[in-house]
Amino acid sequence: MDAANQNYNIGGQSVVAFKLADQRGAQKSVRVVYAYNGDGPLPLGDGDANSNVSAFVPTLNSRVESADMSSGEAQIEVTLGLQRQ
Repeated sequence: MDAANQNYNIGGQSVVAFKLADQRGAQKSVRVVYAYNGDGPLPLGDGDANSNVSAFVPTLNSRVESADMSSGEAQIEVTLGLQRQ
């Protein structure tokens, strides 16, 4: 790889599903869909040649796109970055 900034693009989705129960034993299903996205440059320079570069993926922003309490469905969008450690 060239010793120059490298562009990255992150995308994906995960689903979390679980059940809730109140004190009377009534149950409710909940399903949350997380959509991940992010892009940008990862800075690299001449000193990075022939070496491993450690990076991590921080959450830059998140927002609830939709939530329906009657159905237990929600969608959350998470913006991720890629940063050097």
